[in-house]
Amino acid sequence: MQIQEGYIVTARKLLGLAKQRRLTYQYYSGTEKITQTKEHNKVALELDLFLNTLTLEEIQFLQALMYLGRDTTDKERSEYPAIKLLESQYKTLIRAGLNNKELGADQLSGKMPLDEYLEKGLEIISR
Repeated sequence: MQIQEGYIVTARKLLGLAKQRRLTYQYYSGTEKITQTKEHNKVALELDLFLNTLTLEEIQFLQALMYLGRDTTDKERSEYPAIKLLESQYKTLIRAGLNNKELGADQLSGKMPLDEYLEKGLEIISR
């Protein structure tokens, strides 16, 4: 698997939107209906709209990157090259049948803290 530079740019854009969503969520966390606040809905919609512009291949890369950041242990990081770890996550997604753009976008959108998972995944592949 070769990582396209455009995918990294896309991951960073998504990371920024996801971080904005998480911080907005945390800011309004004391309110009763946080998901109905105007600001939270605006940020969540922007994230969803961005995901809807992506291709299936970009969604799959982002899912693999997210799971890489969420699930990879320090031991795995020391034993295997980053690209092999990313490929493993990607192959797991494909074997699970996650080859639907809308489902993939929905799964990404539903993760909290998506930004932290992406940030760690980017950190792993940049070493």
